Amino acid sequence: MTATIPDQLHEPETGAQYQPPDFGRSALINLGGCDLAIISSPDDIRNWVDEIIGRIKMRAFGEPNIVRFGEGDLYGDTHVQLIETSHIVVHTVHSTRCVFIDLFSCAAFDAELVRAEAATFFQARASRLGYFERTDPCEDPS
Repeated sequence: MTATIPDQLHEPETGAQYQPPDFGRSALINLGGCDLAIISSPDDIRNWVDEIIGRIKMRAFGEPNIVRFGEGDLYGDTHVQLIETSHIVVHTVHSTRCVFIDLFSCAAFDAELVRAEAATFFQARASRLGYFERTDPCEDPS
């Protein structure tokens, strides 16, 4: 069964367009052809995360969790940093020289700035940004 969701919902009592609550936004950034020395350095990744958190006016919450694991083509690093409004995660894959960044925050941020800064820092040959806003999937607007 497929549900149909109208493009715009309206408040039943007033007819006003329904505005779902704001639960944050997610930026998904894919980088390709990155500099292997940079993406293989936990210190470099940590420094970039610290810098980008400041650039988007967020604050780190606690220390990051940095783990190097995997084998063969799936060997790389995962860097998880909680921020006061959610998290930023950086995954690296050394064999393909790819970096995958997930940033979720309840506070607004400039996703294009994060993509551009990441592409420059990791010396990516290609980058792609996905962005979406999150609303309450459980709330019934009717």
